[in-house]
Formats: sequence, C-alpha cells, structure tokens
Amino acid sequence: MIGFRASLAAVIVALATVMASHAIAGPSMSMAWVEISDQDQCVKQASSALKSNGFTTRFEVISNRSIYGEKGDYTAAIRCVSDKSVAFVAVAGPKSDLTGKYTDALKEGF
Repeated sequence: MIGFRASLAAVIVALATVMASHAIAGPSMSMAWVEISDQDQCVKQASSALKSNGFTTRFEVISNRSIYGEKGDYTAAIRCVSDKSVAFVAVAGPKSDLTGKYTDALKEGF
C-alpha cells in the first residue's frame, strides 16, 4: 500500500510544482483512477488518450510508467501502476470546470 500512496503523492507533487509556475490565481486539479491489468497496454492507452485530447506539448513517456503532456495552460499526467492494477489520471490548470472535463475525457480513454 505504501507504493500506491507514494505513486499518488508523486503525481500530485509533480503537477502542483509545474502548475505553480504558471498560475496567477492558483491552479485547480482534478484526479481520477482506472483499473488496469497490463503495464504496456496502459502506457499505450494513456499515450493515445493524451494525444487525442490535445495534450501534445512537451509530451513524454517516462520509464514506461508516467505519461505527461500539456495543452495550453493545462498539464495532464497519467501514472500506470500495473502491480497495483491502477492508473492515476490528474489534470491541473486555471479553471476547475476544465480540469474536471479533461480528467473525465482522459479516463474515458481507457
């Protein structure tokens, strides 16, 4: 359970740090999770979901676990943790209604 919490904390800290440098009034963040079974398949689906939803700026796959991209003032990250059967989806940006909308759209990519 420690690894699960550590992964979630790492995603939150990374997104908050990146968005703090962009924010005037402070960032909003939306998060979700989905059940997964295969690491490679999760990375493929996450990459596809980010790209198809326009998160293509600074797009990066890190260590076959974390998938990251930006879209304007919004930053998205998906962390695949197949040994815990979960993928975390997080989006940060200036407006909470859009972070929620983008999070839902990325989750639907699975």
